[in-house]
Amino acid sequence: MHISLDKTGKESLTVQIAQAVIERISSGMYEAGELLPSVRKLAKEIGVSVLTVIRAYKIVEEKGYAVTLHGKGTYVRRLEKAAPPAASHDYEWQESYYDYVGRSIFGQQTPRGSRLLFPFHSATLSKEEHLPLEALQKATALAARDPHTFAEYSSPLGDLPLREHLAHAFQQRGIRVTESELMVTTGCQQGIDLVARTFAGPGDIVMVESPTYPAALDAFRSRGATILPIPCDSSGIRIDLLTRMFDQRPPKLIYVIPTGQNPTGKIMSEQTRRSLLALAESFHCLIVEDDPWSELHYTATIPPSICSMDQNGHVIYLKGYSKVIAPGLRIGCLVARGSVFLRLANVKAIADLATPLFNQRSFYHLLQNVSDERYFESVRAKMKRKKERVDKLLRQHGGAALTWEAPQAGPNFWLQTSANTEALSLLAKPHGLSFLPGAACFTDLSGGGHIRIGFGSVPDDKLEEGIALLCRLIEKQGKELYEPDVLS
Repeated sequence: MHISLDKTGKESLTVQIAQAVIERISSGMYEAGELLPSVRKLAKEIGVSVLTVIRAYKIVEEKGYAVTLHGKGTYVRRLEKAAPPAASHDYEWQESYYDYVGRSIFGQQTPRGSRLLFPFHSATLSKEEHLPLEALQKATALAARDPHTFAEYSSPLGDLPLREHLAHAFQQRGIRVTESELMVTTGCQQGIDLVARTFAGPGDIVMVESPTYPAALDAFRSRGATILPIPCDSSGIRIDLLTRMFDQRPPKLIYVIPTGQNPTGKIMSEQTRRSLLALAESFHCLIVEDDPWSELHYTATIPPSICSMDQNGHVIYLKGYSKVIAPGLRIGCLVARGSVFLRLANVKAIADLATPLFNQRSFYHLLQNVSDERYFESVRAKMKRKKERVDKLLRQHGGAALTWEAPQAGPNFWLQTSANTEALSLLAKPHGLSFLPGAACFTDLSGGGHIRIGFGSVPDDKLEEGIALLCRLIEKQGKELYEPDVLS
């Protein structure tokens, strides 16, 4: 296929190639079912990188002109099925319609609408292997028996029996809280969003661990806050650097994930937690303590939460349950004290009035039927074995191409590689394999040499195949795809 490229033009080489291929398909030069030239062959013929052609073919496929079959190549689709007439609706005017929505880096990196064989992008647990599905089915049936569950709203703070149960559970862990200082949220993510809406605005400084959870970055970024990344060491966030930054630019919020840090899986030491709280008390700022994974630790014990050490209302504690027990119910909770809690409660009422009552009551019944500690002990044991297996498989298949430290808590491995992770993501997609590119976890989108893989969501019988495939793709990408002088 001969394609003339204008390397000084406004359109990127990727777009020019995609347009040329689409024109040839539309003109009938390539018929439905015909195999397009391989990416290597076309790249060699027109003098660009293989990655550029992969990107171009991806555009052609997204526009409905072709389909890629794993191991077979890219084929032309029937136009009457793939490219319906565009005259019915014109939405182009919407592109100039101004909005106040920040660009979601995390959303762009999350695969949608496709079945994946190896969903390493997901920081969740395999529902077939780990989640209490039978108990969950019974719990939802119990909640559905009461017609009032569907006929009334919950309190904005959440259903009282559930809040009382959660408050008691927190007290058992040393967190002094009553049901009036706790609200039920629609997942832990809503808790982050409520904090951002309430306390982060243009010019406000939010300090975060670096790297960190990308959806939290999106939430604070969407409010116009200035996000300052603080590097971490083996003990957690660097208190020496944090102290220096406090003196120069004291923050309004500090967002941390002390147990099962996302993406690294590390556990912050008790001394670092106490030092962090002391700093917050000295400067009267708020710590946002995100805790989705404290039940899933692989160490003998974990340090007490920062919230349990807090005496004067300097900590907003976010507890997530979705990932470890019932993702579909989307239940989390937020603990805070004083007027900080009241302001957050007002914003919760504005956001969605209340978390759905059916979800709350289903979760309450689930907690009644599933012994918290016994359940989590079982999940911990299974996930620890799985973590050790992944560590062994990475050593077996990864070789010198990868470096990592096994997580101390949570379902993620944070891998460092010399691969171009953007190219690797494109290369992995046709194989049904996904991961989170590390750039999403940094405020400046650096960290391109890292990827996060979540091993909890991949079934045991797919684990070795998936890890071996990932390692082969990393090796292949390093040898064949990364040609920075011709990428477009």
